[in-house]
Amino acid sequence: MSYYEHEDINNAVVGLFVEAKNNDNRTGTVLDIGCGRGRLGLEIETLGFRVTGIDESSVACETARTRLSEVIELNLTDFAKVGQMLGDRRFDWLMLADVLEHLPYPEKALEFYKQYLALGGRLIVSLPNAVVWDNRLRIMLGRFDYRDSGTMDRTHMRFFTFRSARELVENAGFTPLRRTFDPGIVRAFLPLVKKLVAGKHPGSILESPSYQFYKKYLLPVEQAFASILPGLFAFRIVLSAKVRP
Repeated sequence: MSYYEHEDINNAVVGLFVEAKNNDNRTGTVLDIGCGRGRLGLEIETLGFRVTGIDESSVACETARTRLSEVIELNLTDFAKVGQMLGDRRFDWLMLADVLEHLPYPEKALEFYKQYLALGGRLIVSLPNAVVWDNRLRIMLGRFDYRDSGTMDRTHMRFFTFRSARELVENAGFTPLRRTFDPGIVRAFLPLVKKLVAGKHPGSILESPSYQFYKKYLLPVEQAFASILPGLFAFRIVLSAKVRP
């Protein structure tokens, strides 16, 4: 797999930016660390934020440049080069959405990028929930199989729960402010959906009538149900935080 075949939108992260704009009148600049093709950043740009993305994939950056205000093609863990590129710039938001689980030392990445957060700025982190219900079921049946995407993505180097995600953020010098999630009930059947749209362009799932129906009618119900036991039914763990004084 040279790069992820299908695009995804992290609805929980988008929701935090919507709340910030509507409730607190907060917009500003966003450093999207590990921006991929910029699909999530595009959603945030349409809300009135200015997004700068960093990613090392030339394939992803080619598309991201058509969606984001600025794209830096660079390995996000090459801290020396990132430091040279960003200099003394500061951002109102740092966003690491579905990125840290791919790194051997995610805490070090958070500690490094913390210096680029403006005074009063916010960190948003999204991590896959390793103990979502379908993973628990497979492990109970003696299965621990890696996949091309999802919580068992074969490129994941670290695994998180709600508790360990909070500890990661705190150990990096942040104070968590808000916890939310993306539900993982319907998502368990995503591999089947992907087979049905195999060979189509990366945004084919998001643009399909089925997804639009799901987002409008089923997602709110799924969200409400998953909120009863998020540790079991959440697919993504999403945290917002500020720098600890």
